[in-house]
Amino acid sequence: MVPLVTPETLEGSTLTRSPQPTTGLPLVSVLITAHNRPDELRATLRALKSQDYAPLELLIIDDASAVELGAVVRDEWPAARFWRNPRNLGLIASRTLGMGRASGRYVLTLDDDSHPVDAAAISRAVARFEREPQLGVIAFRVHEGVEPPRAEPGAPEPYYTHSFLGCGEMMRTAVARELGAYRDFFVYYAEESEFSLRAIGRGWRILHDPGLVVLHRASPIGRSNAKIVAYSFRNMAWTTLLDLPFPRALVDLAWKLATGGVEVVRQGDARWMVWALWSFLRGLPRVARERTPISREALRVYDALRFRRVLTPEALESPAAITWRERWTWFNGAFRNRRRAPAAWDRRGRPIGDGAWTTPGSAGP
Repeated sequence: MVPLVTPETLEGSTLTRSPQPTTGLPLVSVLITAHNRPDELRATLRALKSQDYAPLELLIIDDASAVELGAVVRDEWPAARFWRNPRNLGLIASRTLGMGRASGRYVLTLDDDSHPVDAAAISRAVARFEREPQLGVIAFRVHEGVEPPRAEPGAPEPYYTHSFLGCGEMMRTAVARELGAYRDFFVYYAEESEFSLRAIGRGWRILHDPGLVVLHRASPIGRSNAKIVAYSFRNMAWTTLLDLPFPRALVDLAWKLATGGVEVVRQGDARWMVWALWSFLRGLPRVARERTPISREALRVYDALRFRRVLTPEALESPAAITWRERWTWFNGAFRNRRRAPAAWDRRGRPIGDGAWTTPGSAGP
């Protein structure tokens, strides 16, 4: 079990107590992890004020920023609960700490530079959770750009999926409690894929709803494509060994090393290439100790979610094995059209965050 909270790592500076539900609706905790981006945090807090749902509990974890964030929170949302880590713990550990402090039945996680676009987004997500008890996570559709996307007539219908993006998702708090939240030693990026495998292994469902949109402004402050790719490469490779049964773990590991290695090389930074491989190897003893593979029945469900479009829970009951034709269709479609960080030598490449859609599993190797 991954530890949820280590209270002594936090400098408690709670501004107010959690709001108590008075409307008969379940409390929703909005968790924002922040680091060195006060202007982005302010913009996110202001955008959240348009949400029509109540009651809300706002939790903000400042991961040892070098700039003052507490004043921003006091100005924009005085009822928020705010903590500052005494040292930098990383994005993933900060999210884990926040989940452990959440009082709500559901937790909406955002980055300090992301927010829901639709004022009814939280209300709609809660309604879906309330009528589907085995739904563990709702993945919002993430639009990366400075401005909100143009309205589209008739958004695609929701479908069940194998992962989500942490900058825009709502989770049933019971799932975090049951699974122990994220693997904190991942530090940065790709923690959602590993968490999703464990959730699927426990029988929880993950729903991607394209009608629920989060704008990810993808601030360039503290963001490095080479770093993102290197961490994703390492953490996705670790995930195969942590959660997949043998021999499938070895097959997927070879795939992740090949495809992820190509992405690291495309960044053209030898330092991150060496770091990614060395860090992967150095972490193998811990990965071996914490390995808890999902069952083969759960693996079939995971494959169905990854390689098919699953629209109903019934389609996840004893799904048939994936065929080679389905794998080929996935390779020529979802994989080849995935979001990729621009190569170091391609000046025409679109940087991450420049007006594009990102769906669960569409980015990275």
